[in-house]
Amino acid sequence: MTSASGHPGTAETRKAAESTGASGIFRTVDAFFERFGAEDLPGLLGLFADTVDFDVPGSPDVPWTGARSGRDEIAEFFTVPGTVQGAGVVP
Repeated sequence: MTSASGHPGTAETRKAAESTGASGIFRTVDAFFERFGAEDLPGLLGLFADTVDFDVPGSPDVPWTGARSGRDEIAEFFTVPGTVQGAGVVP
């Protein structure tokens, strides 16, 4: 079955999540992608705790890979791809 958004099973998945108390996770994920799409870096960063384990595996020669733990470091993750390939969230 396809939901109104066009994603298969989305409505069913959300209904199941709400019945198990996981709806807050969906709200956070929705907020993340909404802010990412709007290039709202401050709003996006506000969804993260002060300290997190944020790790993007890959070669150390690739500027957006590596471990990050604070909002400043996470902001760098979202801005570096924009400076490298013309895409990403830029403040």
